[in-house]
Amino acid sequence: MTNERLTELLTALGSSADEVAASLARRGIRGDRHECASCPVARYLRRFAWCSHVEIGGTKTRRPYAMVSHRGSKAIARLPDAVRDFVLGFDDGRYAGLRASPELVAGGAS
Repeated sequence: MTNERLTELLTALGSSADEVAASLARRGIRGDRHECASCPVARYLRRFAWCSHVEIGGTKTRRPYAMVSHRGSKAIARLPDAVRDFVLGFDDGRYAGLRASPELVAGGAS
Protein backbone atom coordinates (compact mmCIF):
# COMPACT_ATOMS: atom_id res chain seq x y z
CA MET A 1 0.00 0.00 0.00
CA THR A 2 1.33 3.41 -0.94
CA ASN A 3 0.32 6.80 0.40
CA GLU A 4 -1.07 7.62 -3.05
CA ARG A 5 -3.22 4.46 -3.18
CA LEU A 6 -4.54 5.18 0.31
CA THR A 7 -5.51 8.68 -0.82
CA GLU A 8 -7.29 7.21 -3.86
CA LEU A 9 -9.30 4.81 -1.68
CA LEU A 10 -10.37 7.64 0.61
CA THR A 11 -11.23 10.03 -2.21
CA ALA A 12 -13.30 7.33 -3.95
CA LEU A 13 -15.78 7.39 -1.06
CA GLY A 14 -17.34 10.66 -2.22
CA SER A 15 -17.20 14.44 -2.23
CA SER A 16 -19.54 15.09 0.71
CA ALA A 17 -20.23 13.43 4.05
CA ASP A 18 -23.58 12.16 2.74
CA GLU A 19 -21.90 10.65 -0.34
CA VAL A 20 -19.34 8.93 1.90
CA ALA A 21 -22.17 7.49 4.01
CA ALA A 22 -24.02 6.26 0.91
CA SER A 23 -20.85 4.70 -0.50
CA LEU A 24 -20.17 2.82 2.74
CA ALA A 25 -23.81 1.70 2.97
CA ARG A 26 -23.72 0.34 -0.62
CA ARG A 27 -20.70 -1.74 0.36
CA GLY A 28 -22.43 -3.02 3.51
CA ILE A 29 -19.81 -1.50 5.79
CA ARG A 30 -20.76 -0.58 9.34
CA GLY A 31 -18.70 0.49 12.31
CA ASP A 32 -18.48 1.78 15.84
CA ARG A 33 -18.71 5.37 16.98
CA HIS A 34 -15.66 6.97 18.61
CA GLU A 35 -13.41 4.04 17.65
CA CYS A 36 -10.45 4.95 15.45
CA ALA A 37 -9.81 1.35 14.40
CA SER A 38 -13.40 0.18 13.87
CA CYS A 39 -15.35 3.16 12.51
CA PRO A 40 -16.90 2.54 9.08
CA VAL A 41 -13.99 4.26 7.29
CA ALA A 42 -11.44 2.10 9.12
CA ARG A 43 -13.40 -1.05 8.26
CA TYR A 44 -13.63 0.05 4.62
CA LEU A 45 -9.87 0.49 4.49
CA ARG A 46 -9.26 -2.82 6.22
CA ARG A 47 -11.37 -4.54 3.56
CA PHE A 48 -10.10 -2.74 0.46
CA ALA A 49 -6.51 -1.89 1.42
CA TRP A 50 -5.73 -5.43 2.58
CA CYS A 51 -4.09 -4.28 5.79
CA SER A 52 -3.94 -5.63 9.31
CA HIS A 53 -3.96 -2.31 11.19
CA VAL A 54 -5.97 0.83 10.45
CA GLU A 55 -6.19 4.05 12.41
CA ILE A 56 -8.32 7.09 11.68
CA GLY A 57 -7.27 10.08 13.76
CA GLY A 58 -7.00 13.80 14.17
CA THR A 59 -10.55 14.40 12.98
CA LYS A 60 -11.02 17.29 15.39
CA THR A 61 -7.73 18.91 14.37
CA ARG A 62 -6.38 20.55 11.24
CA ARG A 63 -4.52 17.35 10.32
CA PRO A 64 -6.97 14.45 10.13
CA TYR A 65 -5.31 11.29 8.84
CA ALA A 66 -5.69 7.65 7.95
CA MET A 67 -2.85 5.24 8.61
CA VAL A 68 -2.72 1.63 7.47
CA SER A 69 -0.05 -0.99 7.97
CA HIS A 70 0.55 -4.58 7.04
CA ARG A 71 3.61 -6.77 7.55
CA GLY A 72 5.92 -3.91 8.39
CA SER A 73 4.90 -1.51 5.63
CA LYS A 74 2.92 1.62 6.45
CA ALA A 75 0.99 4.23 4.50
CA ILE A 76 -0.47 7.48 5.76
CA ALA A 77 -2.72 10.02 4.07
CA ARG A 78 -4.62 13.14 5.00
CA LEU A 79 -8.36 12.54 5.20
CA PRO A 80 -10.30 14.34 2.47
CA ASP A 81 -12.71 16.92 3.92
CA ALA A 82 -15.74 14.78 2.96
CA VAL A 83 -14.39 11.77 4.85
CA ARG A 84 -13.46 13.89 7.86
CA ASP A 85 -16.94 15.44 7.89
CA PHE A 86 -18.50 11.98 7.70
CA VAL A 87 -16.42 10.69 10.64
CA LEU A 88 -17.31 13.72 12.76
CA GLY A 89 -21.01 13.36 11.90
CA PHE A 90 -20.96 9.62 12.54
CA ASP A 91 -19.32 10.12 15.93
CA ASP A 92 -21.96 12.77 16.74
CA GLY A 93 -24.80 10.33 16.05
CA ARG A 94 -25.63 10.91 12.38
CA TYR A 95 -25.79 7.97 9.96
CA ALA A 96 -27.24 5.58 12.54
CA GLY A 97 -27.79 2.98 9.84
CA LEU A 98 -24.04 2.52 9.60
CA ARG A 99 -23.57 1.56 13.25
CA ALA A 100 -22.24 -1.95 13.78
CA SER A 101 -24.39 -2.42 16.86
CA PRO A 102 -27.43 -0.52 18.08
CA GLU A 103 -26.87 1.91 20.91
CA LEU A 104 -29.35 2.50 23.66
CA VAL A 105 -30.69 6.02 23.88
CA ALA A 106 -33.30 7.58 26.10
CA GLY A 107 -36.63 6.04 25.20
CA GLY A 108 -35.27 2.82 23.65
CA ALA A 109 -32.87 1.53 21.07
CA SER A 110 -31.80 3.68 18.16
